Amino acid sequence: MTINRLPAPTYRWLNMNAVKAESFSGGSAGVKESHTEGIIFHETTYDPGRIAANMGEEFDAIFSASGCSMGSYSIPADRKEGFIRRVYSLKDADALSPIRVEVKENAECTIILCINGQGVKEVEKALHFASQVRATIGDGAALKLVEVVMAPGYDVFCDIGVEAAKNSSFELVQLFLTAKRTYSGCRCELLGEAASMEADIAYHVASESLDMNYIANHWGRKTTSRMNAAGVLKSGAEKLFRGTIDFKRGAKGAIGNEQEDVLLLDEQVINRTIPLILCAEEDVEGNHGATIGKLAADLLFYLQSRGLSTEEIYEMMARARLEAVARRIGDTETEEAIWDCYSAL
Repeated sequence: MTINRLPAPTYRWLNMNAVKAESFSGGSAGVKESHTEGIIFHETTYDPGRIAANMGEEFDAIFSASGCSMGSYSIPADRKEGFIRRVYSLKDADALSPIRVEVKENAECTIILCINGQGVKEVEKALHFASQVRATIGDGAALKLVEVVMAPGYDVFCDIGVEAAKNSSFELVQLFLTAKRTYSGCRCELLGEAASMEADIAYHVASESLDMNYIANHWGRKTTSRMNAAGVLKSGAEKLFRGTIDFKRGAKGAIGNEQEDVLLLDEQVINRTIPLILCAEEDVEGNHGATIGKLAADLLFYLQSRGLSTEEIYEMMARARLEAVARRIGDTETEEAIWDCYSAL
């Protein structure tokens, strides 16, 4: 199947317009679920609905064909400090987990999705896990979504589609620690005036691959978006980051920023980065950029003169990139799981 399509294709020889991924089938994932009082939750059959997620119709078809259940959450208007946790303990089987979230007017909610497959050591066949989140955020409401991937031996798919109304905010925090192949996509429709999106992504990729595609569509006036990605590549890792800020006609006063910081730890890694700004409106501000490379020689020399070995220096810098994003989670249990996983890498 073809997923993570770039909204405006670039030269085909760059191999960045989309990615081909192995199709698969599976049942509902085993999940340990909890949520705060007042949040309405029920299980339904899978229905993609009208909200467009990011990976595309071929990916949606996997869920439709599987007959898997779909978790549905509704956060009532004015409900503050709503909290949802879903922990997936992956076994030796393909699994799917779609959820739908409605955050009503002036409500606030944090969702944590922890994808944990560390118990799976060696497998004879490829294993897959797919998560899909579709969310609507009402006027003045706020949604924070945290995704943590710790699934060695798995191909992991993280697909997100969001619609944000007037004065609402969407915050995305993602940490990709380990998986055989990881595919991540997020499409945020900033529909209402002064709606906002913030995405902070950190990754540690070693002898694995990571494919990312993030799209912020600015429809409303004075909407804002910010995408920051930072991570390390080593041991022949491969990574592709697509970040698109699309200013639609009528999005007057909109502002979008995106930045990536990539630390390369050896000569065998493959890094591809494509920050993209599309514009159909004049009165907007868009900024993008990327910092890619090894540590500067003078910084390396300075730290070595303070008694640190080269290995210790790179380890410190790699951990710092993860810590900067992990601190934004705000949940002790999840942060402890992250560092337990990281120490075993």
